[in-house]
Amino acid sequence: MKYILKNSTPEAWEKLIKTCKYFFSKNPVFPVGRLYSDDDGKWNGDRRVINTNQPIAKLWLHKSLDVESPATISSLIPKLSKCSVQSLIIGGQNLTWEEYQFLTVSGLVTYLDIFDFTVKYSDGKIVTFDKLLENLKNVENLTVDSVDPTMFKRDTVKNMVNILQNLKKLDSFELLELSETFDISSFTDFLLENQAVKVYLDFRDLRLRLRKMKSSEIDKCCQKIIKKST
Repeated sequence: MKYILKNSTPEAWEKLIKTCKYFFSKNPVFPVGRLYSDDDGKWNGDRRVINTNQPIAKLWLHKSLDVESPATISSLIPKLSKCSVQSLIIGGQNLTWEEYQFLTVSGLVTYLDIFDFTVKYSDGKIVTFDKLLENLKNVENLTVDSVDPTMFKRDTVKNMVNILQNLKKLDSFELLELSETFDISSFTDFLLENQAVKVYLDFRDLRLRLRKMKSSEIDKCCQKIIKKST
C-alpha cells in the first residue's frame, strides 16, 4: 500500500480511486491534469469548475497550470497536495518564495511563461531572478515579461548565465520589458556560447539603455564578440 501511494502516477492513481474508494479514503488526493483561471477568477480543472472556497479534496496538478489575475496562486496552493506540471503560466501574481518553490520543485517544467510578477522571501526581500531558474532543469521554452527591476542585482546576470549554461534542453529564451539593471555585458557570454538557443531581449527604452551604457561596458561586449569570431 505504501509503495502504491508513493510511486503511483497521477493517471494510475485516478483509475485506482475511481475503481476502489478504499484508496481514496487512505489518501484523499484527486489528480487534475489542466487547471486554469478564467477572467472572473474562477478555477477550471479538466473542464470542471473547481470552487476553492469550499471544502474539497487535495489536488494533484500534473500537466499544466495557467493562473492570471484576479485569481491568486496564494488561494490555490493550500488546496494542492502536489504539483508536477510541465507547463506553467503565471501572470499578475505576488508570490512567496515557498509558493514558487512548490510549483517548480518537481523539475518537470518544460514551458514557463511569467509576467507582471514578484517573488519575495518571508522577510519581504525580493528574490533575484537567477534563483527562479534553479528548479528548471528540463525547461525548453522560457518567457519572462515585465520583470521587477529590483530582481537584478550586481551579480544576478552572471549567476543566471551559469545556470542557463546547464539547461541542455533550452530551445528559446525571451526576456521582455527589461530595465537598465540588466547586465547585457555579462549576458553576452551566454549568447556567444549558445548560438543554437533562440534568444529575444526587449528593453523598455532601448535608446535610453544604450545612452546609459558605460564605454567600458560596450568595449567588453565588443571584445567578447571579436574574440569569439577569431
